[in-house]
Amino acid sequence: MSTDHVAPDGPPELVLSEERLHVGTRWVGVERVRVRTRIVTETRHVEVRVRREELVVEQVALADDEPAAGVPVGAQEPQVIVLHEEVPTVSLATRAYERVRVEVVPVDGEVGVRAALRHEELDLSGTTVPVAGTAPRVRR
Repeated sequence: MSTDHVAPDGPPELVLSEERLHVGTRWVGVERVRVRTRIVTETRHVEVRVRREELVVEQVALADDEPAAGVPVGAQEPQVIVLHEEVPTVSLATRAYERVRVEVVPVDGEVGVRAALRHEELDLSGTTVPVAGTAPRVRR
């Protein structure tokens, strides 16, 4: 309770005080976030159609009136034929496939605030005297 005051031409008076709660907000850092990419490896299986050469030997009988090549038996050089085939080839290329934008947006919410507020009361013989404009408070 504050000190007594004496009015110049009247009875002594007291000034009662009370605490008031002022609630506001301010921005504070909560956490630091790092954004980075990571490499994910996945296995792909792709069927590739390939071709190859095969040697086909066709034996054709000579007609009776067809002349022979006139080469003696065993005198011919062996023929060398190179056969070819297609083989799958693999090459990798890195390309950008997506653009990602990172944005910070405020999210509204509510947080309850609780505080104990003190105030002064005038106590006369175990009962309280209401201050003008307030409801009476009973001392417990």
